[in-house]
Amino acid sequence: MLLLTKTIAAHAVNPEQELLRLLDQVTFTVVIGNADHHAKNISFLPTQPGHIELAPLYGTVPTSLWPNLDQRAAMSIGAAVDLSEISAWLPWPVGAPRNCCTQRP
Repeated sequence: MLLLTKTIAAHAVNPEQELLRLLDQVTFTVVIGNADHHAKNISFLPTQPGHIELAPLYGTVPTSLWPNLDQRAAMSIGAAVDLSEISAWLPWPVGAPRNCCTQRP
């Protein structure tokens, strides 16, 4: 996740907006119980030469509806790997920008 945030911060035309979109995507994934959300479910679209934006969310499946499927997150959020461990109070990732996501535009 840290590499994604650094890529967005470095290459998005509007990094704050795109980081909020990433936060929205990850939040939605957790809320619906999608333990299979991984890096291949996050893509970038070129907007201008040398710039990117997040692609629309895709590959979302509420895997928690199927108890026989693994409930450990394919991509950790902070130190949390199990969906039940993820909360709004996880520590902020080391190196992630702090000033971009304080409020919505």
